[in-house]
Amino acid sequence: MSHTNLTTHTHRIRLLALALAGSAALLIANARAAEQAAEPESMGGTSRLEEVEVTAPRTSAETMAPTSGNLEETQPQSSINLQTIQNSIAPTADYAMIANLAPSVSNSSTNGPGLNESKVKLRGLADGNYNVTFDGIPFGDGNDFTHHTTSYFPAKIIGKETIDRGPGTASTIGMATFGGTIAMFSKDPRETESFVPTLSYGSYHTQLENFEFNTGLLPKDNGASFIGSYQYMASNGYRTFGTLKRNTYFFKFLQPIGKNTTLTFLGTYNNIFFNNPNASTLTYTQIMTLGRNFGQVSDPTDTNGNYYGHNYQEKHADMEYIGLDTVIGDGWKVSDKLYTFDYNNSSHESPNTNSGPTKKDLGGQFKVNVVRAYGDYLAITHDDPFGTLKTGIWFDYQHGPRYNYFLDYAAGSTAGPAMPGGILDVKHAGSNGGYAWDMHFWTNTFDPYIEYEWHPIPNLTINPGLKDMTVVRRVWGPVNQDKEVQPFTYDETFSQLLPLLSVNYKLKPDWSVYAQYADGFLTPPLAFSSELNSGLNRIKPQQTVNYQVGTVYKTGRLNADVDAYYIDYSNLPVQYINPAEVAGSKTYDPNDLIYYDAQGAHYYGVEGEATFYVGQGLSLYADGSRNYAVYKGSKRRVENVPQTTGGFGLVYDHAGFFTSIMEKYIGQYTTYGASPSPDVPLPPGTLTVVQGGYSLTDLSIGYGWKMPPGSFVKSVKARLLINDIFNRKVQLLAKPNANPLNSTYSVLTPRDMFLTVSAEF
Repeated sequence: MSHTNLTTHTHRIRLLALALAGSAALLIANARAAEQAAEPESMGGTSRLEEVEVTAPRTSAETMAPTSGNLEETQPQSSINLQTIQNSIAPTADYAMIANLAPSVSNSSTNGPGLNESKVKLRGLADGNYNVTFDGIPFGDGNDFTHHTTSYFPAKIIGKETIDRGPGTASTIGMATFGGTIAMFSKDPRETESFVPTLSYGSYHTQLENFEFNTGLLPKDNGASFIGSYQYMASNGYRTFGTLKRNTYFFKFLQPIGKNTTLTFLGTYNNIFFNNPNASTLTYTQIMTLGRNFGQVSDPTDTNGNYYGHNYQEKHADMEYIGLDTVIGDGWKVSDKLYTFDYNNSSHESPNTNSGPTKKDLGGQFKVNVVRAYGDYLAITHDDPFGTLKTGIWFDYQHGPRYNYFLDYAAGSTAGPAMPGGILDVKHAGSNGGYAWDMHFWTNTFDPYIEYEWHPIPNLTINPGLKDMTVVRRVWGPVNQDKEVQPFTYDETFSQLLPLLSVNYKLKPDWSVYAQYADGFLTPPLAFSSELNSGLNRIKPQQTVNYQVGTVYKTGRLNADVDAYYIDYSNLPVQYINPAEVAGSKTYDPNDLIYYDAQGAHYYGVEGEATFYVGQGLSLYADGSRNYAVYKGSKRRVENVPQTTGGFGLVYDHAGFFTSIMEKYIGQYTTYGASPSPDVPLPPGTLTVVQGGYSLTDLSIGYGWKMPPGSFVKSVKARLLINDIFNRKVQLLAKPNANPLNSTYSVLTPRDMFLTVSAEF
């Protein structure tokens, strides 16, 4: 695309954005007058996501399903309700553990539930290829759109989580819509005043204290309500010196204005400190000699890079937004969220013994990754006799520094100036004045959209849509993130029109079918984009074409859905070591990487989930998927993609007693001893290993007491959770080796348990 076309395209988007913003401003300005003339639409009918310690009996498949679809959905969807989160998931959990209940999702823990960052796969697509949102706001790293599961939102502030396995509609926002969306929704304030302390203690000396306060509805403030909470969590972790400490603050304030308008104010702040083992995987020899739970050591003179004082991270993350929801009248509604979020990571890592003349001259690295985002999501809808028009725009601005420099840990070192973390090793080989990279990035995203939810006949919904996504990325830095580590600048605009079409037809009130077509688009990560400056490697935006069909059936007795999908994935970004580098040679440089667009891959499969209500508070549950991922060029399987997933279990909730037994199965996957270009066959002799599948079973059992009316304590609940109840010791092959003793593994945690007690005052 030429510069002239880019400029014209950008101007077109800005004009559209101004037009949409102007329309919204006019609508909002007339909201008060319209309220007087319009038929009022009650805001009180909205279902609040309130956590109640002891709930009313659940007596249907719809209320008891751990995951469930929606009769109106136009893509595969699994919603996980608040009851499941609070009764069947570890109190220390993050959104990744919750999402793991859904079909086609794979996730694992190497330090304990919610006690380590994990990378969730969705249909085999790695993190960064799908969105994660909180109350509809996309968030994540600014450099590659990945996420950090422990850094933002613990389970106690999540009211519901929905896993959308598809691009959604034109109004679905985010950098990577084609891979799907893991959507979290915050808990709402309760309608009644309460104070709820929660205490938990369990394996690895894990402790959690959460204190929540609700004002209830405030009649003098037009029914306003407020929820605020503080949570402290600390654990030694399963791995040696796998310590984690986290503080989380959260508040949400709902303020009705008039009859048809509500303002929402939300803020959450999280700081976390954890030791970060230098090796995320262990060789078989290390497992046998050091133990399955080996992580780090307490010896500061350790020459293997395992001293915990040289391997730790401190992170700060926050999100705030102001939301406006108003019913204008004559079928018009406006919703707007003005937001900001921040991710700030300071990491001490990669200890080594190469920074000095002797093997006892220790060094390491200090890495900083920061993103501050400001954005706004404006959505305007209008209902008419034939359907609903939806239009709006998402704008997002991100900026942050990213740098990584080498340190010399030798006592009395004069290698360079004192820096945060230690002494800068200015002469470190392969660095620029001690820096591995040093850069600043700016990213502007414009995403106007329009769609129409058309109802040509009863029970039929046809939803065509179009979004015009433009991403402007600028990078400047004294040190590039490549072999040459030289100064560089980079400025490029990526833009794509994305058509989408979905259809939903209700065969019966409790049975629907749907189909979807959608184009997807994702800009290259910064590490790849910076190579554009060299002229050697041109990285194009990733693109997909998605096709899906499915059906949903929901009654009080049976809640079920099944779907099939096909994703044509093009411009797959790839990096691998330059073949000119020969391992073992004196000049071997593992940082000499080649970046380019592989032809792509095909992802396809089938998925399903079902809950059957037996009666008397008992339900049976099952889900499963068969997933395929094959490179277009070489026709070999995409590595580390589980070929199947499954979930099985039962849920019981009756007369205050509740329990669940849930088994998660992650099927076999293929891994290679070396991974050259996916466009060419593997070299002769390359190790190809199929790792067998595994399953883990969790048991949750508890009881809740409701106190007589007027009691100081309204209710009490106690729950025991046992993860991996059969104590299966799973080791996942990460990289095979000709010598099996040198093959590397990710070691999953064995059986652990947590006792949680909460009360309501």
